[in-house]
This record gives sequence, structure tokens and C-alpha cells, in this order.
Amino acid sequence: YILSHLKSGFILIDQERAHQRILIDHYTEILQSGNVPSQQLLFPVNMELTVEDFDLLKEQEAEFKKLGFDIREFGKQTYIIQGLPAEAPNDDPAALIEGMIESFKNDQQNIKSEVRLKWIQSLAYGSSVKRGQKLSLAEMQNMVDELFATSMPYSLPNQKPIIVTYSLEELDKQFKRS
Repeated sequence: YILSHLKSGFILIDQERAHQRILIDHYTEILQSGNVPSQQLLFPVNMELTVEDFDLLKEQEAEFKKLGFDIREFGKQTYIIQGLPAEAPNDDPAALIEGMIESFKNDQQNIKSEVRLKWIQSLAYGSSVKRGQKLSLAEMQNMVDELFATSMPYSLPNQKPIIVTYSLEELDKQFKRS
């Protein structure tokens, strides 16, 4: 968590959710510009999937390509990954896509979401810094600045909070001050 002070108290920021919000806005902006940069992998990665996941990826392949993924079918229940969105982590491309598929399937009950928004959210969730990951002071400050430049800094599209605010009055009560 990132702690930041205010004149009237302080805020706690969930760093993982904050980075997800930043990435959601960033990926949405890039997608709307129509210029999604893709970074080719030095060594293509084969990804074997379950029948259900393979069918879902095959159905959504065009959406993945619009997000900057360079993937293609490569045999029975297998895809080959040749490129990723330029800003996506590339240490485990198969795990990133598998995580996106799982996140997408878990969000199926939220019928109001558009398919592309779900994929953007899944990419952001898979690409974000993780809870408890150590960040430098400069990285934290940059994240806070970027968060407050987003369209909705206080919550994710699924309404999960990013920021919790504590007032001086609440602190006084906790410390039994009058």
C-alpha cells in the first residue's frame, strides 16, 4: 500500500489496483488511437490450452490482435505467441494470456461490460505490479501522480476501491483525543 498525507488526514492507496486503473486507461487510450504497438518476442512461445480456453481464444483472437498480441493457432489446442503489447510484461507470455483468459471467464457474470473492456481489464490485471511488490519512493510518487490523472482514480470498473481516506477526526477517535 502507498500512504500519502492530506491536509485533512491521509489516504491509503492499493498499489496493485492503482496500477491496474492506470493501465486500463492507458490501454483504452492506445486502442482508441488505433496504433497499438506490439513487441516481437525473440523466441516464440507455444501455449497449450484446455479445449474450453482454446475455443475462447480462437473466438476472441481478433480482439487479442487489436490489443497488440501477435498470436496464431498452431495445431490442436495450441497457440504460438510471437509478440505482445509493447508495455506488457514478457517474462512469461503464456501465463499472461492464460491469466487474461481466467480473468475474462471470471468476469462473465458482469454482462454489462463490453468484451473489449473485459480484455483490456484482463491485460491490465496481468500486467500490473503486484500487492506487496517493493516500489521506490520515485515509483510510488509517479504512480500516485498517474493515478490522479486517470478518468476514475478512486475505483476500478468492477467498483473495487483503490483509495481509502482517513480524516483527522477519525484518527483522533482512534487515539482517543477529543
